Amino acid sequence: MNPLERTTAIPRSKRQIREFAQRYRVTERRVKKIFAKQQRGVELWINDLYLVHKKDAGNGWTELSIRRQDRGAAIDWRHKQAIKNQLCGEECEGLELYPAESRLYDTANQFFIWVRTEPGDRIPVGMFSGRHVSDEEIGGTGQRPFDEEIDT
Repeated sequence: MNPLERTTAIPRSKRQIREFAQRYRVTERRVKKIFAKQQRGVELWINDLYLVHKKDAGNGWTELSIRRQDRGAAIDWRHKQAIKNQLCGEECEGLELYPAESRLYDTANQFFIWVRTEPGDRIPVGMFSGRHVSDEEIGGTGQRPFDEEIDT
């Protein structure tokens, strides 16, 4: 996975839109929709695999909305962690919410992570025994090897 790049220049000509679409493997129509959101105060980040919308969610939270460029459903957990680290910081904690059905928002194979804006501001759930990372299979878990470019 390549690092995300902040997209700040809005393509205005047909040529610029076409070049952007080709570079990030999206349709020209999608390019226009992407940049319409940017004009509403949303930071846009993009790489070869993902498009991320980053916005202030208020009360000390940042919202990251992540989707694959190919519109596929699955996103590697380590990619989500790398995205969170790059856009919010390694010591900022975030969470994915699996909501009550009455609050379900499931429209576009998009994943949302809400991240605390202050490094060290811990969310009071999760693992508290310190960092433990391994690419070894422990008890038949089937952990995959690390990819040096994104996992370190």
